[in-house]
Amino acid sequence: MGGGPYGQGVTRGQDLSGKDFSGQTLIRQDFKTSILRQANFKGAKLLGASFFDADLTGADLSETDLRGADFSLANVTKVNLTNANLEGATATGNTSFKGSNITGADFTDVLLRDDQREYLCKIADGVSVYINMLTILKFDIERLCKDFSGQTLIRQDFKTSILRQANFKGAKLLGASFFDADLTGADLSETDLRGADFSLANVTKVNLTNANLEGATATGNTSFKGSNITGADFTDVPLRDDQREYLCKIADGVNATTGNATRDTLLCN
Repeated sequence: MGGGPYGQGVTRGQDLSGKDFSGQTLIRQDFKTSILRQANFKGAKLLGASFFDADLTGADLSETDLRGADFSLANVTKVNLTNANLEGATATGNTSFKGSNITGADFTDVLLRDDQREYLCKIADGVSVYINMLTILKFDIERLCKDFSGQTLIRQDFKTSILRQANFKGAKLLGASFFDADLTGADLSETDLRGADFSLANVTKVNLTNANLEGATATGNTSFKGSNITGADFTDVPLRDDQREYLCKIADGVNATTGNATRDTLLCN
């Protein structure tokens, strides 16, 4: 028997199209194989709920807590997932999110196929109200979801992420953390990186043209080998002697925003 905490009602294998579950507490509820087209779950607590092989076409799952929920083989097309928290949810099999609204949804630790991830990355937008970060899939950023150009990513956490060839051109990255991240070949030109953390990061072959790194951190073995720092502003960036020596050899230009010469900000002789 299915059902779980939803009163005495059985919700497994049922036609519950259009039913109103909004705001309800449905922890570990069993909706396996149920038809839930246009059902309203807005604001519901659905931690660990099972939607295995269920049809959720057009359902409203906005602002729901779906941590650990199971969407394996489910039809999640045209579903409203605005600000839903899907942390640790499962979406194995041929689960489809086509046409769904995922603005502000949190997909942390959701295991997805490459094609699912690729599709979701194309439509990802917004800021999650749960973790205050952009709706991005935190793994495989190297291949997908890597265009951050012009975005506001203040205090964004990119720790240990693979960001090879990622495009951050013109982005606002004040206080962002790239701790131990791999930025090889990334475009950080014209970015605002004041106070950013590059400790232990791989910053080789990076385009830092006209970037403002005032007060940024680059401790540990952070490497800038092969990077373009023309017009970059390194004011108050604490650097090792070998880092400064290398950067001074390639330093050139004046930052278009601050008006400071790159060599002057590096305290080159």
